[in-house]
Amino acid sequence: MRLSVRRKIRRRSKVMRTGGRVDATHGPVLSSLLRLSLPALTVNGAMVAYEVVNVIWLGILGPGPIAAVAMAFPILAFIWAVGEGITEGGSALVARHAGSRDMEGVSRTAAHVGALLVIYYTTVIIVGLPFLDHVITAVGTPPELASQVSTFIFIMVLGMPLTELLYAYCFMLQAAGNTATPVRLWSITTGINMVLDPILILGVAGFSGWGLTGSAVAIVIGRSIMALYSVAGALRDYHGLHVSGKHFRPDVYLLRRLVRVAAPIAGERMVLSAEQLALVAIVARFGSPALAAYGIGHRIIMMALMPGWAMATAVTATVGQNLGAGEWPRAERGTWTAIALAFSLLTVLGIVVFVWPSQAAALFTRDAGLVATVSELLRVVAPTFGFAGVFVVLGGAYQALERTVSHLVWTLGSSWVLKVPLAVVLSSLMGVSGIWFALAIAHVAASLGSMAWIKLRCYGYPGGAPHRASYTH
Repeated sequence: MRLSVRRKIRRRSKVMRTGGRVDATHGPVLSSLLRLSLPALTVNGAMVAYEVVNVIWLGILGPGPIAAVAMAFPILAFIWAVGEGITEGGSALVARHAGSRDMEGVSRTAAHVGALLVIYYTTVIIVGLPFLDHVITAVGTPPELASQVSTFIFIMVLGMPLTELLYAYCFMLQAAGNTATPVRLWSITTGINMVLDPILILGVAGFSGWGLTGSAVAIVIGRSIMALYSVAGALRDYHGLHVSGKHFRPDVYLLRRLVRVAAPIAGERMVLSAEQLALVAIVARFGSPALAAYGIGHRIIMMALMPGWAMATAVTATVGQNLGAGEWPRAERGTWTAIALAFSLLTVLGIVVFVWPSQAAALFTRDAGLVATVSELLRVVAPTFGFAGVFVVLGGAYQALERTVSHLVWTLGSSWVLKVPLAVVLSSLMGVSGIWFALAIAHVAASLGSMAWIKLRCYGYPGGAPHRASYTH
């Protein structure tokens, strides 16, 4: 009896120390999804808040730094694509191991993800940075911005072998069910960045500030501090995710499985980056006002999809844990519950934006002509927010199912079979508004097709046995 009591006390102590673990294999599925997604939504909100504040400080210096950041991030997105594939693929495997109560598997996967990230970003520094100026010129960066863009990317990339470990640690914790710790880590990171930004960008007490360079330094410092804390947390088991030296010994089977899941995710991110470059080029044919309207509209769409991204994180953990526990019907129920929730919430949000598009546009610009163009975009695209959110959530489910190739194919279809070709054709017939209709059509068609595919090819044919090969070995 005493031994049992001591075990209960230790178990309770562990739960308190890790901020509580969401076990998605028991209890109401909806409750698990909400408990997993709300913290992720909080993290996304903190990051968006920082981006807004960062733009405000840079805006004091004029339009140049803001334009330089806009040119830098497509390049950074291509660099991040492989790292995101490793991180998100690893989180899907962590969720599987957590569901089967295989904590050694969780630790081993986390260690391999961290090692691969350090190797990848170190390789980028050694091999990629010498060609940075050539890349900046090749993407058409205006000469007056080239120096700022180069410095910003250089500093960001130098910090990546360390800073990206913070992302990985948070993803691993969320997949294992610890949702509280990532919120704390990102809240502190955002707070550090917000304090450093005005000091390093504008200067203080005789220090003149470094402008855009100061912004990059602030980002790297804030994330590096919390990344070091994350490494310590993993090594010392602060938050229920313990990694030791033995877990870094190469596991060929795990590496193959990780690459199989991660490579399509990386490809998907590259496809989306290329899609954005192509759409910007199409919109640019209609002049700067249309390009500015697309930039604002795209930002509004991304902000509206934040609940979808949060729900995708929750789905990866929920489906992965249940597959690891052998609860196939519950995993499928979690997927459809998340889809229904995301579709309902984002459809309501889309209706609100459809009814008041000018108010949404006015948050970013006071130019009457620009507000009118953005409003036209939102009236076309906002009613399809629910479908866009469904596609995002399905991405999380495909990751947990280790069917990331399927989602890559659907992303390719959405981007290069539907969105970009339709934008070319419809813009020639309808003007710039044709591009907005291309976005809306792609949102609907891609989500419906992807839903049908995951039902028929991943969760089994109606009335038949489910396809289980993706998680049994």
